[in-house]
Amino acid sequence: MEPKKVIDKIINYIGKRGVVAGGAVRDITLGRAPKDYDIFIFYRDDFEGLVTKKGIFDETPTKAVSAFASRYPVSFWVYNTTLSGLPIQIIWNSKYTEEGSPWWRIYSKTTTGEEVVGGFDFTINMMYVDYKKIYHITNKATTALKKKKIVFNKNHSSGFFEPMVSVDFLFHRMVYLANKLDFIIDSRVIANVYQKYQPYDEEMESLQLK
Repeated sequence: MEPKKVIDKIINYIGKRGVVAGGAVRDITLGRAPKDYDIFIFYRDDFEGLVTKKGIFDETPTKAVSAFASRYPVSFWVYNTTLSGLPIQIIWNSKYTEEGSPWWRIYSKTTTGEEVVGGFDFTINMMYVDYKKIYHITNKATTALKKKKIVFNKNHSSGFFEPMVSVDFLFHRMVYLANKLDFIIDSRVIANVYQKYQPYDEEMESLQLK
């Protein structure tokens, strides 16, 4: 099945309940075939309904065993399945919650694709497809595409509990993306990541290439 048709099929299922975002949209934009598809669902009830409903995917979605196995940090609920034989991840971010609500009534405050991609790690991934099947490429993603650069998103929302876990994870991710896409790594990435997740000092400042 053609990649755009896969996304169309997913959107037909989820409607306004979420978006397809990240790497699959990026790869299609670059003329590549995605290796998997990430579905971000806005609300917890919709997420739970989707991962338990039968007849949509090839098999019943199963929960990812760990953050690294799912490529998303611990604050994300991630379920894996396939659609027409293609890997699918269904994702809800439990970090977006109603303050003061008991755990069984937690819902996502994220209601738009812009908010979903706004917390992504690198700007090249800040793209999504909405219920109208419109491909939205944010300004940051457009700049990354034009410059063919891996740029850290300073608004990244990490779900890891330990800062160094975030740092290590992001460094692995930036190298992986640069190799996969044949992009260069922005000279400020290392300094920007440390500035966000570690105390910033003179030694880190020396990594800020000018």
